[in-house]
Amino acid sequence: MGLTGTIPKEVGNLTYLTSFNISNNTFNGTLPRELGLLQRLQSINLRANKLSGSIPAEIGNLTKLEELDFGVNDFIGEIPASIFNISSLQRLSLRNNSLVGTLPADMCNNLYNLGFLSLSFNRMGGQIPSSLDRYNNYDGRIPQELGNLFNLEGLGISSSNLVGSIPEPIFNISSLQSIIFTNNSLMGHLPSSMGLGLPNLETLFLGRNELSGIIPSSISNSTRLSRIGLSENMFTGNIPPSFGELKFLRSLNLGYNKLTSESELPFVTSLANCGLLEILVLGPNPIKGTLPKSLGNLSTSLELLDATSCQIKGVIPAEIGNLSNLVDLSLVDNYLTGSVPVTIGKLVKIQSLKISNTTIEGTIPDSICDLTNLVGLDLSKNKLSGSIPSCLKNIHSLRSLLLDNNQLSSIIPMTLWSLGDILILNLSSNALSGSLTQEIGNIKSVTQLDLSSNQFSGSIPSTTGQLQSLKELNFSSNRLQADIPESFGGLLSLEVLDLSQNSLSGNIPKSLEKLVYLKYLNVSANKLSGEIPTEGPFANFTAEPFLHNDGLCGVARFHVSSCRHTISTKHKFLYYGLPVISSTILVAAFIIVLLRHRNKNRKLPIQVDSSPGVAYRRISYHEILQATNNLSEDNLIGRGSVGLVYKGILSDGMVLAIKVFDLEQQGASKSFDAECEVMRNIRHRNLVKVISSCSNVDFRALVLEYMPNGNLDKWLYSHNHCLGVLQRLDIVIDVATALDYGILLMETFTRKKPTEEQFTEEMSMTRWVSESFPRAVIQASKLTLIILELSPGDRVVLVVEAGETEGKLPHKILMFLCHEPGVMDYIVVVVDFLMVLQCFGACLALPMNTNFTDESALLALKANIISDPDNILPKNWTEGIPFCNWFGISCSSDKRVTAWNLPNMGLREEISELLNLKISAFAFNKLSGTIPAAIFNISSLQSIIFRHNSLYGTLPEYEYMCNNLNNLNKLYLHYNELSGTIPSSLSECWVMQHLAIERNRLSGSIPRAIGNLTKLEELYLPGNYFNGLIPMEMSNLRDLKIMSFSFNELTGPVSGSIPRDIGNLSMLQVSFLGMNELRGKIPSSISNCSKLATMDFSNNLLTGNKVENPGVRTESTEWTSSKVLGINPQLFGTITEDATVGNKSIPSSVWNLKDILILNLSSNYLSGPLSPDIGNMKVITRLDLSGNQFWGSIPNSTGELLNLIDQNTSRNRLQGPLPQSLANLVSLEVLDLSQNSLSGMIPESLEALLYLKYLNVSFNSLSGEIPTGGPFANFTAESFMQNDALCGAPRFRVGACKDDQHRWSRKPKILLSDNSAIVNYRRFSHCVAQMPKEQEASSSNSFSACYGILLMEVFTRKKPTHEQFTEGMTLSHWVSKSFPGGVLDIVDINLLKKEKEELSLKEQCFSSIMKLALECTRQASEERIDMENVVSRLHKIKAKIHEDVIC
Repeated sequence: MGLTGTIPKEVGNLTYLTSFNISNNTFNGTLPRELGLLQRLQSINLRANKLSGSIPAEIGNLTKLEELDFGVNDFIGEIPASIFNISSLQRLSLRNNSLVGTLPADMCNNLYNLGFLSLSFNRMGGQIPSSLDRYNNYDGRIPQELGNLFNLEGLGISSSNLVGSIPEPIFNISSLQSIIFTNNSLMGHLPSSMGLGLPNLETLFLGRNELSGIIPSSISNSTRLSRIGLSENMFTGNIPPSFGELKFLRSLNLGYNKLTSESELPFVTSLANCGLLEILVLGPNPIKGTLPKSLGNLSTSLELLDATSCQIKGVIPAEIGNLSNLVDLSLVDNYLTGSVPVTIGKLVKIQSLKISNTTIEGTIPDSICDLTNLVGLDLSKNKLSGSIPSCLKNIHSLRSLLLDNNQLSSIIPMTLWSLGDILILNLSSNALSGSLTQEIGNIKSVTQLDLSSNQFSGSIPSTTGQLQSLKELNFSSNRLQADIPESFGGLLSLEVLDLSQNSLSGNIPKSLEKLVYLKYLNVSANKLSGEIPTEGPFANFTAEPFLHNDGLCGVARFHVSSCRHTISTKHKFLYYGLPVISSTILVAAFIIVLLRHRNKNRKLPIQVDSSPGVAYRRISYHEILQATNNLSEDNLIGRGSVGLVYKGILSDGMVLAIKVFDLEQQGASKSFDAECEVMRNIRHRNLVKVISSCSNVDFRALVLEYMPNGNLDKWLYSHNHCLGVLQRLDIVIDVATALDYGILLMETFTRKKPTEEQFTEEMSMTRWVSESFPRAVIQASKLTLIILELSPGDRVVLVVEAGETEGKLPHKILMFLCHEPGVMDYIVVVVDFLMVLQCFGACLALPMNTNFTDESALLALKANIISDPDNILPKNWTEGIPFCNWFGISCSSDKRVTAWNLPNMGLREEISELLNLKISAFAFNKLSGTIPAAIFNISSLQSIIFRHNSLYGTLPEYEYMCNNLNNLNKLYLHYNELSGTIPSSLSECWVMQHLAIERNRLSGSIPRAIGNLTKLEELYLPGNYFNGLIPMEMSNLRDLKIMSFSFNELTGPVSGSIPRDIGNLSMLQVSFLGMNELRGKIPSSISNCSKLATMDFSNNLLTGNKVENPGVRTESTEWTSSKVLGINPQLFGTITEDATVGNKSIPSSVWNLKDILILNLSSNYLSGPLSPDIGNMKVITRLDLSGNQFWGSIPNSTGELLNLIDQNTSRNRLQGPLPQSLANLVSLEVLDLSQNSLSGMIPESLEALLYLKYLNVSFNSLSGEIPTGGPFANFTAESFMQNDALCGAPRFRVGACKDDQHRWSRKPKILLSDNSAIVNYRRFSHCVAQMPKEQEASSSNSFSACYGILLMEVFTRKKPTHEQFTEGMTLSHWVSKSFPGGVLDIVDINLLKKEKEELSLKEQCFSSIMKLALECTRQASEERIDMENVVSRLHKIKAKIHEDVIC
């Protein structure tokens, strides 16, 4: 309510007062003793104020008091003993104060009715157990007196150094629903009758203690048990089969004990009765025995099965394939025999499969390739034989593949190298053979690659040097020959390189000196020769890495002979190589003249569009998100059947149209590929330009030129626009011209026509070119050499016929053109027509000399260096000196900057002398390169701030990374280009308070060790590529205020990805988890984050808790009425409610976040009705629940959110009327209720919302008159579209109210852009993709067929997907049946004027157009008209229209 001031002593005069509640205000001062006079008081709630001083002892006089809540204030001193004498007391909360002292030993003697006690976040000590939080300082044993709390429902005493045994009376508190004593030092046995006295127990967590003895079979008497955790103890004996009697059991963790079982594992069979079981952890335990077939009878809800190190023997039963929802399966370290069952392929949801260190034999079944969600596959340390399945390429999600230490043979299938996102690949210690291919360079993301101890031969592919994320590379113990590739110098992240025990020859490349992170090198036992490098990492190597290479020489410490000087190979190049290059350039110059002369005589010259601002450029996923405000609805400009189109603005101001494909829709991925193919084959001034594309496993988008006047759909189908005949003809002519251009481009570059004999119904020219790339480039195309002259003023492409050089250039240069263009003034490459299309935009826009770019970057750095004590830069960094000779600058052979070393200024390596440095800040500069490792040796550093630069490379993995940074509390590296993973050693920076590494390219999982940073207050990780789970250890960060993980790839099991104990973060103020793949429900414990102001879980896969069986007791979020002892209600198990309340996706506790300002749960799969408790969030300013599946009505209590500025509940299933109470939202500026099923009238009271700037109630079932006053005076028709029963003013484009039949008509002004062919190319891409092979005789004719459909659509205003068209009646059949006599019946009525005398001329006009369309769509492809004739015919029709002045 916002009340302030002090509590007056006169309050003691209110003698009839029974309830005193002034919570959630800002009252200050001390508590008057006169409160003790209010003998009738039953409830007193002073929670969340600023009251101070001691608690008056007179409070103990309130003998009728049932509830006392003084929590979240500033009270000091001890708790008055008199309070513990109030026998009527049921709830007592003094949490979040500064109370001291101890609790009296007899505190429970008089508190007969106490059901809730919370004293957490105080400074109390003594002998009572630490059920009250880590901020108190209790130790010792659990008191017997706790057994007297007969109404207790939850008991949690975790991580409190408890010793001794658990008092037996506790197991007789029949009201208990949860017992949690995890992570203590409790000893002793569990009572044999423990289950008899706990009929309501739902949660039992006793893990991480020293409990021993057997698990009592009587546990089954606690029939409501759903979660059992007994791991990390010393339990012995058999696992009781009585677990199978627990019908509601969801989680059972028995790992890390000494449990056994009978040989048939009867407990497994009994667990088949637990139909809700989701998690089963059995290992490590010496269970022994064999897996029964009944394993397949376990719950189909089972998601995790861990039987690691259980000494299980026998075969894996085929019935394991019945566990259809299994996500994680581990059978590691057992005595299993037999083979991997074929039925393993039925586990289609599995993400982690580990069957290693067993004696399983046989082959790897092909059915394993059906596991398309698999992330990690570990079949190592078995006896598997045969070959590696080639179908593994189908598992695009695979990140880790471990097949080492088996008996696999044959070669590595080529398809394996198509796993572009693989991170770890280990095939070592097998019998694999053959040579390694260049395709190894395709696995760009790999960090660990181990092919050692096999029989590989041949040379090491040079493309291995492209694996820039690689940290560990092991090719040792093979039969590899030839040189170590020079390209290995590009493995900048490499830490381990083992090439030993091969037959490698030649020199050790000096490029390896660049590998600054290389810690381990072994090239011993080869045939290497020449000088051993000495710089970089070689400065630390000893003689061992180079043993048994007789031809090596170098410095004495390597124990090799000294070297003799040899003639430089550079001079050999000048002697032999220069004449060859010179002659090549002369030939190229001759062909320039020849081609220019030939091009003058072409009838239709090829024109490459070079419009400013639309050249090809690389645009990343994160740039797309930034340009579109995270794909905001505000940027949405179009919708299609397979995706959405957004308007985007890049950081440089360039405006784009970005088409994002919805990959969850069937055919979307295929449509993306087809559109890419069409766009790639066609470039023309009349077609929308393709600027870039963005594609990864979960995202597909095309980046196009933005057309401000819209697309063809807008002008053809909108009620607001009307295209005339000439305008439509201009559009279709321009499209036809562009399509004809695409076919001409194929003819030009391949010197073949679509009509040649080799092209049949089975092989069109398009398919021939596509299938020939890139395997047979020279055979498929006469184009062999292309030379690009990249001078700024003359952009020329020179084409040379095949000749002497055919086939001699290395294949890698083919890709070099696109990935590293502009390194030389002239580039000679093998290429075909498709490569030309891909690279036109990229290559032609490049400057001639890239040295200019590097020099500019260095000068910009110079301008930003503010400290140059030796005045070096003005003297040395000048234009008169080549920049590669500038002080501190190192360049590669191609004149590119590779490093700088600037003592006493800027970013540098030699900084160890700055022993007193406390802050290292280079924010908002243009720094690039890697972070110097030496900076992590400055023990005085308190802050490292390198944000907003261009730093790349990985974070140091050194174990000692934080050893020297004992004072580091701030690490800001955000907005750079860092890659790799978060090193677990970062967790040793104990005093870290602020960690920000957002907007980089980091990947991998968030390390669990991050939970060790217990002083952390801010954690920013958004905008990276992190995947996997949010570690549960996050709950240790009790001081955390800001947690931002958005824009990553975080995921988790269906049971829930957000840690259940997130409520431990009681200081949390901001939580961003949006734009991930988080699943399951929102934990109810979130309500414990009482300080939470911003909560954004949008754009995930959250579904909530779906209740299906009435009467089942499920998780509740209503903690206010529970009876719990302890600090964190979410730790005390599941408080229950009647399941008949239905489906609650959002826990009701969320609505209790009374300080929440921003709540965004949009774009998930949340459902169910919205709770009336939504009105509790009184201070909220922004509420976004859009894009979910909520149903029911909008709660009236929404009108109580008086501070609300932005409300969006669009794209749901809401029904009923708009509440009149919405008129109370006087601060509202944005209200979006569109795309629901709302009915009734728009309340006239909404006219009072004077600040309302945006309203959208379109696509509902609203009726009645649209208001016109207040903000409605500024709204247009778009706000009310698709509500057929609305009526009102003409400007709203709805019918008039009160039977007024006046129809307002206003013809809109047509504003087409200069290039009027604003066409949605999905029509062409989808059409061509669906074209049957028998109809695709040539690319020209296939385009003609699709073009004919477009022609019909433009002039009939009927889409091919219109509901009137079925398999028996398509658009083309409909036009054909109406032709020619009924052509005026099918033409768009907007094109027909009323004058009857013109109809005959119009009929001639439209008959000509429809005849052309029908000729394009003839069934036989050879009978279709080609695109060149289409263009000619359309121009004639247009001329006829001008001549007769018709249409």
